[in-house]
Amino acid sequence: MLNTFVKSIKSFQTLSIHLLPEISISLNDNNIKRENLIIITKKNNLQIDLGQIGIVIDGNYTISSHVNKLFNAAQFDFFINYLPFCFNYFKAIQNHKTYVISHFAQSLDGKIATNSGHSKWIGNEQNLIHAHRMRALCNGILIGANTLKKDKPMLTVRHVEGDDPVKIVLCNSCQDFIELRKDKRKYLHLTTVDDVHNKDKEAIYLESTDK
Repeated sequence: MLNTFVKSIKSFQTLSIHLLPEISISLNDNNIKRENLIIITKKNNLQIDLGQIGIVIDGNYTISSHVNKLFNAAQFDFFINYLPFCFNYFKAIQNHKTYVISHFAQSLDGKIATNSGHSKWIGNEQNLIHAHRMRALCNGILIGANTLKKDKPMLTVRHVEGDDPVKIVLCNSCQDFIELRKDKRKYLHLTTVDDVHNKDKEAIYLESTDK
């Protein structure tokens, strides 16, 4: 919910998240005395009351200080861990950059797949839920053609609430998209031009840097 709200505004000084009677977000601190309130602000002189959470973020939208008088330790850690990703939208606009998050599971010996290419379920259920939360906080999710062919991932956020990211597949040939044409889900295809006679009208062509 916060991630969606942030993308709907241009800037802010203080965000107030009201938890009761239902969750709502406002762009002011008029209800600063209210309990069950989370205040996210750029102001350094933050004062909060009993039953509130106060979070100060700096100019790069990084948490610089926080006070918790509402959640238990586990709930607060959860909130603090995911909160910064909600502000990547502002950071991208401010710095004129695209922000990329890398997430993968690996075995104790540092591998992300077996010699045969099998890679499913290296992580556990909690890791899968975390991956889906991160997807919900991102606009798009990028995979390669081999991952698409071998794993056929759904790339959805079905284990958590939120919107599915745009599915982006990067490959070297339009032939890699043959399986996609059988799939009703929407993908964004990025490929180099390696066969001018076999172009896919749904693909975005990138100039190869190989010489």
